[in-house]
Amino acid sequence: MAPLALGDLWRIRQGRRAAVAALAPFVDRSRARRATALAATDDATASETDTIGRAAGLDRLAALGDVSDTSDSVWLDPYLIGYLGTLITLTAKRKTGPLNEEALAGVQETAWTRLTGLDGSLFGTEILLLSRTPTGAFRAGCRNGAAFFSALTGEPVPPSDETPDWAVGLFHVPAPESAAEGAIPEAQIASTSPFEAWDRFVDARLMDRG
Repeated sequence: MAPLALGDLWRIRQGRRAAVAALAPFVDRSRARRATALAATDDATASETDTIGRAAGLDRLAALGDVSDTSDSVWLDPYLIGYLGTLITLTAKRKTGPLNEEALAGVQETAWTRLTGLDGSLFGTEILLLSRTPTGAFRAGCRNGAAFFSALTGEPVPPSDETPDWAVGLFHVPAPESAAEGAIPEAQIASTSPFEAWDRFVDARLMDRG
């Protein structure tokens, strides 16, 4: 891969800062609430969480020395990869404009690290695998991430961001599907605050993992 141009490095920095500024209040709140919930559980529940982590493939990453914290590693869930990856991309591009593939990957990985505390290369690996064999949960995460972007900014998802044009080789927001997995009616989203919408999209799933 050719070295990034100075302009690309600047856009990566701008995009990362924009994404983190927009999303950190929501992610930090969810992480704190999940940590509190986990701290209140007994050993049996903690054991069940480990089982879920193994089912999600996190044991494979832990075996490689990449993941040791099952509390934060829940962000490697395919739904949350799609959801947060979509939001990082949309909020970053809202600030920077078009990004080439290398710059977009740089924004996604560095912003994801800042938000979740996990190594950004894990995000890059998982999203590449999911783009090749997307699961229903991943697709739902992408859809809901786009819906939350609209709820947060009051703006529709840009037309170019409904195609692979903004994420060549990675993933794209699939077309809406009726009765899609994890889908929330738009009317319900529009009638709630951003934090309430986030809770509907994210916290219920996080707590299901705990």
